[in-house]
Order: sequence, then structure tokens, then C-alpha cells
Amino acid sequence: MSSSTDKTRRQALKSSRTVVTATLPPSIQHVLFYAPSFRTLAKEIMSLPGSSDFIAMGKIEWKKFEDGFPNLMINDVENIRGMCLFVF
Repeated sequence: MSSSTDKTRRQALKSSRTVVTATLPPSIQHVLFYAPSFRTLAKEIMSLPGSSDFIAMGKIEWKKFEDGFPNLMINDVENIRGMCLFVF
């Protein structure tokens, strides 16, 4: 992938509502998504030394359909295409 494509993707992620991190250095190639029940674990992972150098936290809308089946929404999926995603 060209450096201009990487730069465009990083700029899109910076302005995206999906990624919580305000600024993304070029080294970030991973996005961490988590269920509400795993919020504490996700924050612990992000508090590890150096983790914010290569991982950004993402946001998922965790809703349910009328029958109770999960209805998940990840906004701006085009901006995270090609990145490594962690979901728990």
C-alpha cells in the first residue's frame, strides 16, 4: 500500500467517530472493539505501556432487535478496512 493511501486512511480515522483516539500516528494498524461488559479489560489493555503506540480504541453500537438478537453497528467501516481488528 502506498504511503499516500496510508496517510489518507489515517486522516479518515482521525475524523471518524468509530475510533476514539484523537490522533493516530502512522504506527497504528490495530483497532480494539469491545462489548460493554469488557470495557474494563479494554481499558486495561490500552493502559499497558506502549499499547497506544499501535492500538486505537473503536466504538460499536450494541443494540438488540425486537427478538433479542444482537444488532451491532460499526460506523465508518470503510475507514478501518485493511486494519487488524480485535473484537471481544
